[in-house]
Amino acid sequence: MKSRLWLLLLLTIVLLWASPAQELMDKLQKAPGAEQQTALFRQYLPQVRALEDHRKLQALWARSDKQAMQEYYDEIAGKHPQNPDYQYLRLRYLESAEQISGARQLIVNHPEFYWGYRLLAICLSEEALASQPFNQASRSIWSDIRLLQDGYPAIPRMTLWPWLCFCYILRAMTSL
Repeated sequence: MKSRLWLLLLLTIVLLWASPAQELMDKLQKAPGAEQQTALFRQYLPQVRALEDHRKLQALWARSDKQAMQEYYDEIAGKHPQNPDYQYLRLRYLESAEQISGARQLIVNHPEFYWGYRLLAICLSEEALASQPFNQASRSIWSDIRLLQDGYPAIPRMTLWPWLCFCYILRAMTSL
């Protein structure tokens, strides 16, 4: 009898952990077109809580209807201006100059938010790898480096992105 109760409890926990993101992904496979997929995204995304799930679903949605995806995240970021997750998600698919500017602001407003530093480091790395002179948006490269350096000790989850970024930036600067 006890084993059945444990099994029932385990099954209940697993069912409660069933992610709305996974349910959405299952339904997307059956949706015939971009319009139906957009309707599904709009229906399920408000239930998704994990940032990593939003990132995966955002990438999927961008493949079928990038404009609708960007409008959705612009809208939700506007409704929640103090939520760094939504601000980050809004920035992910913007042009590089807008991403850099937004990432800087995200870091200033939320210095503990890992994804702001990561976004800035990636954007600067991509510009450096493009082997072009830095555009106007990243002329303040030294202040960006300082921003990344200052944030590094404050973020225990920080990866090597800022340091890779420094290497790419230095490489690009020496080839200018």
